[in-house]
Amino acid sequence: ASNSPQTIGVSLDVIAFADFDSDNDVDQEDFGRFQACLSGSGVNYAEGCMAADFNGDWLVDGQDLAEFIRCMKGPGTSPGC
Repeated sequence: ASNSPQTIGVSLDVIAFADFDSDNDVDQEDFGRFQACLSGSGVNYAEGCMAADFNGDWLVDGQDLAEFIRCMKGPGTSPGC
């Protein structure tokens, strides 16, 4: 066994909820993508809808829409937006 230290690199994907275009704000461009994910039934996470499911219940529904609208209220939105 060697006593030399090893460095392990880990890459994590961070989901910025509702910011589908990754421009650091939640705006009208993101709303179009959110609407495409809004269904009330199972979400296809392969299509990138995970960022639309704020409460993690595997649905994109009215509860998530209310949270999305709260996040759209301007710059400096709360964490989680």
